[in-house]
Amino acid sequence: MLFRSKYKDNGPGIPEHELNTQQSKMGLQLIRNMVRQLQAESKIYNDNGMCFNMVFAEKHVSKV
Repeated sequence: MLFRSKYKDNGPGIPEHELNTQQSKMGLQLIRNMVRQLQAESKIYNDNGMCFNMVFAEKHVSKV
């Protein structure tokens, strides 16, 4: 099962130089960490504000 998440706001967006660098604000660091932990595919871009799309698969874990 795939999960899709989309977030969009109407703020000023994210400066282009911050979209492609590891040295970014705390909010982008949190998003990148979440994407890494979920092993997700993501896209962050500006479109009259900041847009964030993420797709990830359901993970099956063993029960203890």
